[in-house]
Amino acid sequence: MKRIQTLTTLVIAIFMFLGVKAQRPISEEELADQKVYTDYDKAMKKASEVYILDLSGQELTAIPKSINRMRKLQVLILSNNRLVNLNPSVYKLKNLQVLALDSNYIKQLPAEISKLANLEELYLGYNKLTTLPQELSQMESLETLSLKGMPKLDMNTVFRPLSQIPTLTALDLSYCDFDTIPWQVANIQTLQTLNLSGNPSMEWDTSFRFLAQTNTIETLILSDNKLRSLPQSIGLLNMLNTVDISDNQKINISEAINALKPLYRLEVLDISNCGLDRIPKEIGGLKNLTELYAHDNEIEKISPNISNLDELEIFNLRNNSLTEIDETFSDLQNLEELYLYNNPINYVTEDIKDLKDLKILELPSSTLEKTLKKNLKKWLPDTKIIYKDPPKKKK
Repeated sequence: MKRIQTLTTLVIAIFMFLGVKAQRPISEEELADQKVYTDYDKAMKKASEVYILDLSGQELTAIPKSINRMRKLQVLILSNNRLVNLNPSVYKLKNLQVLALDSNYIKQLPAEISKLANLEELYLGYNKLTTLPQELSQMESLETLSLKGMPKLDMNTVFRPLSQIPTLTALDLSYCDFDTIPWQVANIQTLQTLNLSGNPSMEWDTSFRFLAQTNTIETLILSDNKLRSLPQSIGLLNMLNTVDISDNQKINISEAINALKPLYRLEVLDISNCGLDRIPKEIGGLKNLTELYAHDNEIEKISPNISNLDELEIFNLRNNSLTEIDETFSDLQNLEELYLYNNPINYVTEDIKDLKDLKILELPSSTLEKTLKKNLKKWLPDTKIIYKDPPKKKK
């Protein structure tokens, strides 16, 4: 009898183990292949098969209690609704990794949010929050947090739990109407990505000198700040490898690039939509760049100094005013992707064949002659050449 009981206990334990194992989140690769459900009722009919549920922009005022039946749910998007609070059933979704609550009317985040032990990304922007629960510090899987567009946050309390999250690497403080970076940011010892876009009143020199004390930030996003230049103090952030200064229409790009030169780890630069008519000679000083995004400008000329960017692999020049691809480009020997969509290009130099590593070349179609297109195929036999024009405007 004792042996039977032992065997029964063992069988139950095995089934419990298998049950737990079955409920574990699937990998990112597997998740990418899953269907995205956008209709709640249809999703409920296959509740046991739902991994991604997107209910954004559906004027929702409440989340049904039955959502806890979607036990495999890993991504829940509830953005742009009319939610004031969340149904407690949401906190039973143990596999949940991404929760988007931005653009709602939530005034208080319950302490129960900490029950989502697998949560990696939490988007709270554009709500009515003024503080965050201390229990947030217990979320040991949380990597990304967005507090975008909430200028009424009490910074004296918000950063207390954040500084205790051992995994927090990305923080979005864009459009929070700051005049200087909150000093409490320095307490987040794991912070690598910081978004400060849309804070045009920020005192940047003081803020950069303060951020330099953390010495952990690798990605800094400064988009849409009405910047005219960058202070030299940005060079003190010597861990930076990615800087985004896009959407600053009046920026002096030469001065800004000079300020970035001390950043010897800088590999990615975004200067898109900055009202530029050229890429200046100073760009040649950023010799470690591997990605340069200069799309959505009015660029007509590119300085020959671009040839100094020996490591450049991705160059995005979409939506500009270039008319030719001259010998300057052929010096970018490591270039793998070149995007030139929506430029009035009518000439491409034969020297482009020197770009032996070029995998993708995107060009306008209507402005290039058929003979040139044939030549390009011959010059770049191993390159995927994409010809593309913007859609015609409806009359």
